[in-house]
Amino acid sequence: MDGNKEYVEACIDIPVERKALCYTDCALNANHNQNLKVSYKSAANPFGPLWTVIEIRVLLINTLLVTLFNLYVFYVLSKDCSTPLYEIERRDDYRLPMTTKEYGIEFYVVSSSMFDQRYPVGTQNRTDIENRIIKEYIQLAWGHCDYEQRHNFLRPDIPTPVCDRLQTLGIPRTRLNAPTN
Repeated sequence: MDGNKEYVEACIDIPVERKALCYTDCALNANHNQNLKVSYKSAANPFGPLWTVIEIRVLLINTLLVTLFNLYVFYVLSKDCSTPLYEIERRDDYRLPMTTKEYGIEFYVVSSSMFDQRYPVGTQNRTDIENRIIKEYIQLAWGHCDYEQRHNFLRPDIPTPVCDRLQTLGIPRTRLNAPTN
């Protein structure tokens, strides 16, 4: 009981910020038969309510600045990652044609110097990106070829230029499943 009494006395006159924590601790350690009277001192605030308003504004401004910074970083990173350096088909900004070393498949870039800078000729990165371009082209071309063959089946006089190009290049359907190294 003496240990509890010392603990209870230690909890008296503590700042308001620790009130809930100390009250729980004191209540658990105090003798239940004894009336527990604990008084809490309020921490003196030299600026009064004005200081609280200033603290809240500083906290809100800090939160806003951190959020804006995070959005800016996300924007910068996502812009770099989301804009592809090439397209298989000619589109708005992708007007400069380039060709792959293997099969001579044409693809389009915004800037050939930027593409060459990111994927220098003769490097593994260039080989990997060209293999990816070839795979995308073949998938797209076989889709067009299937469409051409369905229409050619109904009307044999309709030409099949995409199917003919795939046949000329010697690209089999199994190339789609080949590993891209």
